[in-house]
Amino acid sequence: MIELGKNGLQQGHERKFAACLGIVLRNIETGRDLSNDLEYILTQQYESVQNLPSELRALMDSLIEGVLSRSQASNPPIGGPAEKSVGERSA
Repeated sequence: MIELGKNGLQQGHERKFAACLGIVLRNIETGRDLSNDLEYILTQQYESVQNLPSELRALMDSLIEGVLSRSQASNPPIGGPAEKSVGERSA
């Protein structure tokens, strides 16, 4: 159910989508989910996250920031730590 719920935002089910996506993001962040690709999820679900009500969008943005920060800290590019901002993630 969580995998299906994170795959598409349906009108009237915004909280379900946010909860499912949040669980997957949290599991990626903690290393429990090795089967989902963070960049793929962010690319595929970017529009859906932007269409969430403001309080859910803020929650998702916060979770995404946490996952990206942790991911970049554990995999810094050659030459120094990662300093990629949120605006640069979709580039």
